[in-house]
Amino acid sequence: MPATNKAVLYSDANKGITNIAYNHLNLPVQVDINNNTDNGTISYIYDAAGMKLRKIAVDNNTSITTTTDYAGNYIYENGSLKMFFHPEGYFDITGTPPSGELEGAYVYQYKDHLGNIRLSYSDSDGNGVISAQAEIVEENNYYPFGLKHKGYNNIVSANANSVASKFKYNGIELEESLGLNLYEMDLRQYDPAIARWTGIDPVTHYSQST
Repeated sequence: MPATNKAVLYSDANKGITNIAYNHLNLPVQVDINNNTDNGTISYIYDAAGMKLRKIAVDNNTSITTTTDYAGNYIYENGSLKMFFHPEGYFDITGTPPSGELEGAYVYQYKDHLGNIRLSYSDSDGNGVISAQAEIVEENNYYPFGLKHKGYNNIVSANANSVASKFKYNGIELEESLGLNLYEMDLRQYDPAIARWTGIDPVTHYSQST
């Protein structure tokens, strides 16, 4: 994984990342990917403080472009509001009728002491009882450094919100488009497969730096 004197990741042959361009905050603004199965780019737009405002994933193989906009707790995909967070989980938006009122369901989440999302569920039939077979939206278990267990916790409801299900370890979004598979932390990206960051801590000159 070569890097320059800025101590950030610029390419990764394992993932097929051919180049990563960064802004003045060392945040990625464009990731170019070309491997055996994926070919495309992921671009990011931030505000002046480095908060992510928009992400554009372009898959050259399928000619599909997915644009995700972040407006505080509200997340839009391709111009449509998909979900918004609430203190106990998120509201899954399934549609907007002519009246303008949102349709959807409240999804509640169990998190561990690190903020990792372990279980998402919704009382879709409103009977006050959660059915493990029908109302568990998603289950997640993790290795110590964030890689998700596979092979036994494969509960993912067919009705799961495709945007909300990206948020997993530490409650952070995992970007899997084009095989990137990196957590988009606030100040840098993180690879759970190798437990390594793609750049140095931007506050390394502080005594409390991690």
